[in-house]
Amino acid sequence: VIFSGGLLLVITLLAGVSLKSHPWFFVGWFFFLGTLVPVIGIVQVGAQSIADRYTYIPYIGLFVIFSWGIEVLKQHLNSLKAFINLTVVFWVGLLFIIAFNYISLWKNDVSLFKRVLEVHDPGYQEVLNVDVERSQSREVFTSLSGIYLNVGIAYYQAGMFAQAKKHLLESIRIYPNLPTAYYLLGKVLLEQKRYELAYGFIHTAKEMDSEREAEYRQELEYVERLIQEDSNK
Repeated sequence: VIFSGGLLLVITLLAGVSLKSHPWFFVGWFFFLGTLVPVIGIVQVGAQSIADRYTYIPYIGLFVIFSWGIEVLKQHLNSLKAFINLTVVFWVGLLFIIAFNYISLWKNDVSLFKRVLEVHDPGYQEVLNVDVERSQSREVFTSLSGIYLNVGIAYYQAGMFAQAKKHLLESIRIYPNLPTAYYLLGKVLLEQKRYELAYGFIHTAKEMDSEREAEYRQELEYVERLIQEDSNK
């Protein structure tokens, strides 16, 4: 913290001193600092205390410094002008390729949240490969439960119920206090015509979430009719 604060202070002083000689440095740096203030987390917005994505606007200031700085560098190192140009083209091209590949992860909810699990849960492949009825005996961060729930929702919306079931079961195993996971698992089992199991999970969700009790009760009545119809066949 001391080093970072000192570095900020030194750069800020340099930017102030260079106002007349290098105004682009002054503008870029203070644009960076100024737009960083509302997103730096001093006043927290939402559940997250840190969100790197909020820096996309402050970074414009750093890009100003980089762009004008390259031109100044080429003026002072005229003999290396071609090398500097090639280096910039190389790095911009490399960043383009990285960005292009990264954007593909945002193709849909399944690909996005699966990537999150691949990065943050080292045992994710194990979850995918085991029998979905058998619970895992491994310790993970509780927050992963919400990510498994999101993948389950994405698979459910895509009509891929076997995959949805696997992720929802893991969500419940990690953190058994999410009524949405129980309810959605009940809906998945309903699609698989496993009515009695579906009833049990939806009933559990109703017991956990009093605010949506009426909605759950209506769903349970529907499942009861399906169970009755199935038993009469």
